[in-house]
Amino acid sequence: MSVSTASRRMVSELNALLDRQIIVKLKSGKTVKGILYGFDEKFNVLLKGASEEGGSSYPVLLITSESIETLAAIESPLFNPEEFGRIVVSRLNIREADVKAYPEAGVLVVLNTIRVSEKGVEGSGPLAHKIYGLFTEYMESKKKESVQSKL
Repeated sequence: MSVSTASRRMVSELNALLDRQIIVKLKSGKTVKGILYGFDEKFNVLLKGASEEGGSSYPVLLITSESIETLAAIESPLFNPEEFGRIVVSRLNIREADVKAYPEAGVLVVLNTIRVSEKGVEGSGPLAHKIYGLFTEYMESKKKESVQSKL
């Protein structure tokens, strides 16, 4: 595997964690929990609603990459574009060739006009409306699975 492929995978994984709770262990030994709000090419991270183990909390916290020992996901994405693509193909009788999943970006594209991600369905028309209905049903079932797995 080339270095550029490995770097793209790393950025892709961090993109998938945007707007999700993460834990950052600092080289100082402190642990910070918060929602990953952004990161840059140097892997500095921006957290919202951050709190340190032991008390201090911050509405926004920038952590430089030099001070990060580890970064861990607390929750994984609910939306799986490949899985949802199979549902779209089977339930709406759309050809597999017309449905493209981009797992690294967390996106499904249908007929090059409708874009689906964990944030929702982008597009218009009757097909987009049908996909939105499937998406709502799919996300509700994923949320129920997530809650049940935590019990």
